[in-house]
Amino acid sequence: MRITTLVENVSTDPLLGSEHGLSLWVETEAKKILFDSGATTLFEENARVLGVDLSKADFAVLSHGHWDHSGGMNRFLALNGHAPIYLKETALGSFYSKRDEETLVYAGLDEELKQSDRFIFSDEYTDLGDGAFLFGRIEGTEFVPEGNRTLYVERDEVMTVDPFDHEHYLGIEENGEKVLFSGCSHLGIVNIVEQYRLLKGHYPTRVIGGFHLSKIDPHNSDDFHILKEIAARLLESGAIFYTGHCTGEASYQILKEYMQEHLEYLPTGRVLEFP
Repeated sequence: MRITTLVENVSTDPLLGSEHGLSLWVETEAKKILFDSGATTLFEENARVLGVDLSKADFAVLSHGHWDHSGGMNRFLALNGHAPIYLKETALGSFYSKRDEETLVYAGLDEELKQSDRFIFSDEYTDLGDGAFLFGRIEGTEFVPEGNRTLYVERDEVMTVDPFDHEHYLGIEENGEKVLFSGCSHLGIVNIVEQYRLLKGHYPTRVIGGFHLSKIDPHNSDDFHILKEIAARLLESGAIFYTGHCTGEASYQILKEYMQEHLEYLPTGRVLEFP
């Protein structure tokens, strides 16, 4: 399995751009998958530099209904004439981010993208074949990110805090590796990893994605304790974690201190190969 980071908040290569967003190119023995598309068409530019042919994707996965993961999907559909996009139907909703006490900014999918006829809506569990699957029901409620409090959804003309029922997760099991992909982990990375174990009877060996911990203040004693607890719980899985995007640099550094070799940063351009 080979995973190429097309877009992330940070780039260590001057030939590759970065933005607030996430996009991964996943190659297994049987499939080529686009997991999220970042905020703009930058993923396409970086793909070209990295030698990734987006027209070869068998399908795409949209992890949830936010702009920084879906912004390039219209371009992907233009580049690739056959691949469907898997998402939860609730990802087509009207999502907003609270910038201050009076300002809500639209944070959902582009309206043109919502009209696409190439969507396949996932269920609580969707078998994609060749060891790949999606799951979208999270039972646990521990360590749900504080940052969710400023994220809203409008349904039936009523604005409420987003429950993130539009988030789902990709799993791929191949050649002994069990890899979990999570775009932002709005329902809590500890809960998502535990749900994988409940579904499959074992923990993932690798976990890739953002943890949505950027709103945590490591200088606050309560927040610092939360990060230590998250690190301890993740270590119990035995998995290696690759993160970035919405995890936040300060939170990453605290987690890294406790998780050591079980946590790595995933900047734009990084390539992972398993085994």
